[in-house]
Amino acid sequence: MVQFVNIIKSVNNKRFVRKDEELYFQLTYSAKRVWLSEEMNIKPDKNIIYEISFSSGEVFEGIIYQKGIDENGFYIVLALSSIVFRIRSRDKLTNKIIPKGKTIFREVFNPYEIPGAIEMMENYDCNFPLLTGGSFNVEKIENNIHIELKGLCEIGIKLELNSVYKEKYIGDKCDSLDYFIKNHLKMLFIRKNDANNYLVYFNSICIYEKIYNNSKRKQITANILIEKNDNSALISCKSIKIQHYNVFEKELERNNIKYKRLNKDRIDDNPSNYFRKRWSDTFLANVDIKDINIDQFLWHVFSSERLKALEGFDANKKLNKVKKDIRYMFLNNSNLCYRLENTDLFDIRSIMSLCDVYITDENFTWTYVYPHEAGLFGPYFYSNDIL
Repeated sequence: MVQFVNIIKSVNNKRFVRKDEELYFQLTYSAKRVWLSEEMNIKPDKNIIYEISFSSGEVFEGIIYQKGIDENGFYIVLALSSIVFRIRSRDKLTNKIIPKGKTIFREVFNPYEIPGAIEMMENYDCNFPLLTGGSFNVEKIENNIHIELKGLCEIGIKLELNSVYKEKYIGDKCDSLDYFIKNHLKMLFIRKNDANNYLVYFNSICIYEKIYNNSKRKQITANILIEKNDNSALISCKSIKIQHYNVFEKELERNNIKYKRLNKDRIDDNPSNYFRKRWSDTFLANVDIKDINIDQFLWHVFSSERLKALEGFDANKKLNKVKKDIRYMFLNNSNLCYRLENTDLFDIRSIMSLCDVYITDENFTWTYVYPHEAGLFGPYFYSNDIL
């Protein structure tokens, strides 16, 4: 969709938003209310990205969360989202009002048009995920490029870039997509170009190690990501296809571990909620959990040292000793929940792509927790008889 429109006026949208509104953050942070000279047949959607471009070269990019008509005429609310990456848009939408004048308004990303995207988005609450970080593999087959991304929670994603007709590499060290296999992928994002084909952007950052010194804890070494240079790639192709798979389940199958994914049988019967409550009732009983944000992450009981547990290497070592008794695994903020059998070959590395993992035996006599900040905090192993 490409349309020529005239912008009458634009202001920060925050003044129009109540603090109790469900989308308060999206409607205030970097959000602009833009009045147009004519009404547009457009449906607000959190996954579709639009571009407003001026003859001066200025470009604004964002998601339309609302539209309406008031005393000033027809308006849209244009806001950045996590899947919007262009630094120029982020800077201008945050600090500068979109100017008046004639513009070209066009749709630059619509995941509903990409085969396989809707099915993948069902794993992300119907949102198109931020394709960043994790491991990166690439395979060239004739004039097609196949890309595999892991580390996006439990989902692995395969992108098929079909009928590639142009490759451009930017930076002193980046001369092929192999560069991103050896270096950390900062961001991958997809846009439609003027010919209604696809342009896929790749960007990388470098890694260095920084020592954290906390007076209440021993020194911890952690990998901190920083951008030292701009090494990028732009791949133009005629079509894209997306496939996805469950990384954790694939790893379980590789190790011949039997599993059953526990789904809710009734609307009011969610196994994940049940296990989180059982975990809390078992391990948090008689523990002071005031002021540690336990509602955010259950493992705060360990990081705050309200409940002493084995940590790091010692926690992993203990889990390896009892792994044959592993029975349940669930996540802190997800409905993902499993019953496991035959876990003698359970490998801790299989859960490293997941966020905030809790593992227990059949009767919840012990628990192992792998936080999303493992290395800084955790992993942890707790049972009544270890300390």
